Amino acid sequence: MKNTIIGLIASTTILFNSSCTGGSQNLSKGKVIDPLQNELIKLETDKSNNSKRFSVLGYPAFNADIKAGYNDDPVINIYSEPNGQGRLLNSFPIHIGKNANEIYVPKEFSNQDIVVYDNEGKSHKYDEKMQFSFSMDMQLNRPRNKNYLLNKNGLPQMDSLIMVYPTYFNNILIDEVK
Repeated sequence: MKNTIIGLIASTTILFNSSCTGGSQNLSKGKVIDPLQNELIKLETDKSNNSKRFSVLGYPAFNADIKAGYNDDPVINIYSEPNGQGRLLNSFPIHIGKNANEIYVPKEFSNQDIVVYDNEGKSHKYDEKMQFSFSMDMQLNRPRNKNYLLNKNGLPQMDSLIMVYPTYFNNILIDEVK
């Protein structure tokens, strides 16, 4: 009985971990969207986009200390320009490691020390433009949130209120931009 329970716990953990970001080599690239043109926010208004794959092109950076515990992935931000500059395009939970679709971060680091591993396991520097594909997990059973379209400076346009579904981005696939 004890071995059966331990086996079930191990199987559940493996299934949970394989459904998250790292090692997701069987996922497809998503349709490239431009968050600077409010495309991402507009996608979150349409429930038919649930589970569909999209992607953004940008530069990874962490903007503060990160902490990672057991099954607790840190969030990587994707910016329109290198070094955490420009507009924030999106944020994703990301596995820390040295495998495909993971990001390696030393114990003490600056953004220059980040190593990005693409879908093929090839390493890239943090300041290389990458394609981050993701699945939209829309919470259709929850009330919609109020959101505003952004102007060219990235500030909310107060006259552009739209209602979006609470959405999470998962199953991250990282590809080199050629």
